[in-house]
Amino acid sequence: MFIHTHIHILNTQIHVHTGDAAPAVAAVAASVGVDDPAAIHAQVKPGGKAAVVRELKQQGRVVAMVGDGVNDAAALAEVCCGYMWAWSLL
Repeated sequence: MFIHTHIHILNTQIHVHTGDAAPAVAAVAASVGVDDPAAIHAQVKPGGKAAVVRELKQQGRVVAMVGDGVNDAAALAEVCCGYMWAWSLL
């Protein structure tokens, strides 16, 4: 709940947009305190993530994003602050 508490103190929203299936997304969103159904989206294509970022920026929001793969590159290119990590089998 550390993240959840600090997000609310900072008057910040977390949106979850992922290509993963809905049950997994709901579980992860709940674990970090995302309780607004309008902020949780499953099975989103890479272009859809970039469109959401653009829409939020057009609303005047500062957008940060965490991505975990090449499929997030288009959206990461649009954000104000982005972080990407990759897993390696080496």
